[in-house]
Amino acid sequence: MKIIRRSIYLLLFCLLAAVSAFAEDSSALKAAEEAYQNGNFAKAIKEYEQLLADGYKSSDLHYNLGNAYYRARDLGRAVLHLEKAALLNPRDKDIRHNLKVVKKNIPDQIETIPPFFIQRWWDTLQALFNPALWGIIGLLILWAGIGGLIVWLRADSRQKRKQGFTLGVAALLLCILPVSIAFSTIKEMQNSQRAVILVSETSLKSAPDEVSEEILRLHAGISLRVLDEIGEWKKIRLSNGEEGWLETKVLGFI
Repeated sequence: MKIIRRSIYLLLFCLLAAVSAFAEDSSALKAAEEAYQNGNFAKAIKEYEQLLADGYKSSDLHYNLGNAYYRARDLGRAVLHLEKAALLNPRDKDIRHNLKVVKKNIPDQIETIPPFFIQRWWDTLQALFNPALWGIIGLLILWAGIGGLIVWLRADSRQKRKQGFTLGVAALLLCILPVSIAFSTIKEMQNSQRAVILVSETSLKSAPDEVSEEILRLHAGISLRVLDEIGEWKKIRLSNGEEGWLETKVLGFI
């Protein structure tokens, strides 16, 4: 079955993520932590960035790097890495708190349009557990469904066969939800279509060229969603619904 094959891929992804997390306990990580504690934020940033370049990835790594950038007064990259940390671990209160603190320092306080209730419901479910746990829940429900169908096929009484069939079909349908949440979260982690302005100041344009009309000025740390691209320009949407074009070079992608 297609859903079983996807579930196996999900388990492999979780195992690779676990191996990556254990690999972070390195001399570079210790050096970065020591540099941060000593107030040498430039060195801490260098060490944390090296870990990322080496392929290590975790919410803690992005959280520490975001804090180091904030201490170094680089709001754009501070927001970028705290957003990445929040994407990997949406339930972490420290990450959310620090992200709010950093964003309060951004000159542009852009109003956020509340998402549609279905999107809020889906985001809430995604934040309940990490994709590995959602995948495990989906697999358990899947095997419960398979067990129910086995009972339906092999039970010696009509009542048991009826109960097995009902359980099997219900569980097979229900397992689609947690598996879908897990894959949706993984997909967003790999390509969230969100970005952060990294330069101190830039111009939001009405079209993808330098001579087009300026809509407004934006500053480092503003989070946005990428809608489209033409050459070296990205069409973006701000949290208040405003749309326009920015050069790709001014953005860091979450």
